[in-house]
Parts: sequence; C-alpha cells; structure tokens
Amino acid sequence: MQTNFNGTREYYTNGEFYGGSAGETEDGYGFRSKRKPGETAFSAYLRRYETSRNSCYRMQSGVHGFAVIIANEHFNKSSEHEGSVQLKDRPNVKEQVDHLRDVFRRLGYIVCVYPDLTAEQLINKSEIYCSKDHRPYDAFICCILSRGTPSHVYGSDGIAVSLQEFIGNFNGRRSPSLGNKPKLFFTETYLGPKVEAENILVRNETIQVSFSGYRMNSVCEVSMGEELQDIKDIMPNDFDFLIANCTYKSKKDPTIHNTFMTTLADRLDFWSHDHVVNILENVKHSLRHRRVEGLRMNLSVESTLRKPLSL
Repeated sequence: MQTNFNGTREYYTNGEFYGGSAGETEDGYGFRSKRKPGETAFSAYLRRYETSRNSCYRMQSGVHGFAVIIANEHFNKSSEHEGSVQLKDRPNVKEQVDHLRDVFRRLGYIVCVYPDLTAEQLINKSEIYCSKDHRPYDAFICCILSRGTPSHVYGSDGIAVSLQEFIGNFNGRRSPSLGNKPKLFFTETYLGPKVEAENILVRNETIQVSFSGYRMNSVCEVSMGEELQDIKDIMPNDFDFLIANCTYKSKKDPTIHNTFMTTLADRLDFWSHDHVVNILENVKHSLRHRRVEGLRMNLSVESTLRKPLSL
C-alpha cells in the first residue's frame, strides 16, 4: 500500500490495482477488497497484507546491495585519444556525493564512491559490478554524475562512454545473479559537447536479451527546454530496470539546491518506504516548481519494474 502525493492510496493485491481516497476502506485496515464469507476484518487484513507484501520486490536482506556512485568532477583532455575533448570542471560534486552516500548508507546499502574515472575505468566498473555475486543482496543502485549528453557520459579524460553499453552490461545474460532483482540507474550530466560516433570508447557490443511475457512500463517524462531523445535507446531490453536520466542543456550550471541528484537524495531520505516511481514523480514536480531562468533541463524516467519497489 502506498500513499500518493494527492492524498489517495494505491493497493496492490495479486498484482491488481485498487485505488481510493485515504481512509475510504471497507474493512477499516486500509484495504478495499471485500472479505471472504465468514472472515473477520482482521483476518482479511492479514491475508491481504501478506498478498500485498509478496507482490513487492523483496527487500529483507541485512544489506540490500551495492550503491555505486561515480563522480566525475575534474576533466583533463587526453593526448592519447583523438576524440578527447577539454571540459570544464563540474561543480557541486562533493556536496551531492556526501548527501547520496549518507542516504544510501542509512537505507542499508554498501556505498562505493569512485571519483574522476576515465572512460576506460567507467567501462571497467560496469564490467566488474555486473560480474559480482549479487545473490546475498536485494538490489543494485548506480549513480553517475558527470558532464555529457542524454545518451553519453564523459570520462575524466574527456572521452565519451555510451550509457547503453554501461547499463546494458547488467542484463540477464551478463549479470545472472541480479535476475529478478531491481537495478536502478540515476544519471545527472551537465552540458558537454555533442558526441561524434568516432569519439566514443566502445569495449563490447551491447547484448540485448529479449523476454516474452507480461511487461509493465511506468514512465514519467519531464521536458524543460529541448526535447530529450528517446530513452528507450538506452534502456536494456530486459525486466527489473529503472533508469532516471537528467541532462542539463544550458551553458549555465545549476546551483546545488536545484539539481536532480540533490532533490532525489532529499526525497529518498524522507520517503524511502514509498514506491520509487512515486518518489521520482515527486522529484519531477519539485524541479518543475524550481525552474530557474536560463537553466534548461531534461528529465526522463523509464521503468521495466514489475512490482512496487521501496528502497
């Protein structure tokens, strides 16, 4: 059961949705579905609570999993790669990383922070973490702060890395121990130059695995400024992914209080028990209300999560 920001509640029973105003219940325990014949209200509550709990992603391990934070603040053009570009340093990194680290630690994750990774190191980290044994854990989270475009992030050496390749490593074939577990990717990139095809560091051809069966997409898209390219170009063709991609499209960098990552950390800190898609919807509305003159951003969220998820 979740309470949305408009005061209504959502109920998931056997994968079905029941909506209603807060407090409007048939049994007095917060569930609207009817009791079975001869069943007490409390017994019905316990039965439906167990059903609802089982319909959510399991988050019961003592340690939920890895929360990887990649924070590229300083950039230096590489003399060894023709496609390398010189970028100015990215502001606000330390404050954002400290906030994210504190929140994910409180939520029960192993937080790993990697500052100023080159393009080669970015791909290496993707390959290392997709190969780890995630069986003892419940989920995987990765946050990337850098300069870039909607589909690429820059390494600290000024070389671009495709988000499709980075995220695609975590599909069911390459990371089987994360099968049926939520994999969350939050990216925030400040303006970088347009990426040309010959300037992208590519390690492996992206493998996409197709699955048959039911697929539910929960999509909320925000466009502030120019339209963002289709995030499905980044999304692996796999279940249990959520990708929130924020790109600032203006030459003016945002202040610390107007950034996606800061707002996300704030909301996760206070509303971690709510469905993560609802949290992102609130982040979207908050950023809309804080629009700053001369600052353009695009935020797109795509999910193939099959169940409600509370971090």
